Amino acid sequence: MSPLDDSLDVTLLQGGDEEVVLSHGTTQEGLAGIKGTGFNAGKVFLTSRREVAESYAPEVVEVTVKLADLRKDFDTEDPSVENQEMSIREWVESGKSVFIESANIIAVDGSPVGPMVVRS
Repeated sequence: MSPLDDSLDVTLLQGGDEEVVLSHGTTQEGLAGIKGTGFNAGKVFLTSRREVAESYAPEVVEVTVKLADLRKDFDTEDPSVENQEMSIREWVESGKSVFIESANIIAVDGSPVGPMVVRS
């Protein structure tokens, strides 16, 4: 299937993993925390559509993750059979909300993060 969102940039890594950069909306205070000490432990919600991230909060960070680590967000999307059968790549390309465990984030705004950067 061809990408529905032309801005989705998937990078193929050694070993076959696919890496993608998605957007996360946050507050100015949250942005300072993310840039300073990392995300809080737990789920981080992301989208391929920057304008959607901006609709949740005024500040947006670009988060690099492995496509395979993403999960569909059925709290904000219809859990129909059609949606359940979509691959995670199709889901992301369509602009639907996804989440990832913060410990699996690779980079924020292009800066690599390590396992110690996640706040609990």
